[in-house]
Amino acid sequence: MKECDLQTVLYQYKDQLYRFAFSIVKNEQDAQDVLQDVMVKMWTNRDHIAITTGWKSYLMQAVRNKCLDYIKRHSRTNETSLTEELQFIDENDLSYQQDVEEELAFVEQIIEKLPERERSILYLKEYEMMDYEQIAGITRLSVANIRTIISRTRKTIKQELQAKTECAKSV
Repeated sequence: MKECDLQTVLYQYKDQLYRFAFSIVKNEQDAQDVLQDVMVKMWTNRDHIAITTGWKSYLMQAVRNKCLDYIKRHSRTNETSLTEELQFIDENDLSYQQDVEEELAFVEQIIEKLPERERSILYLKEYEMMDYEQIAGITRLSVANIRTIISRTRKTIKQELQAKTECAKSV
């Protein structure tokens, strides 16, 4: 592959790759390290790369694998803040803001408890706005399997949120 072509591809997807890495490792610096490692590896092996799927799928799979390796090596848990989600709330009502903050924190806890595969697939669908075929290419699962996983994951989140809401109403 030509150097300028690889540079173009890496530059085109670097932001999405970073967000995907961050969604897995939950730390800005670690996500940057993972992304840098993947890019360096791509650059050093550029003459031997043969892409049969799309570039985006190939790069997302490489980032996912590197993140999983990183997590296994460091095996630590990181907390994610809600400040980015909350910055978009223009509501002046403090109690409303607190309710939303608590609900977002609860949903985040539910998502964190999900198995890594379901969490990654949900991230790709909901945050990266990928279609089922793209996710299937990255995860190497069938489109039907992706649909089932997303449906079951959403159902799990909804049920746990409803259970919390019902519990709060009874108190």
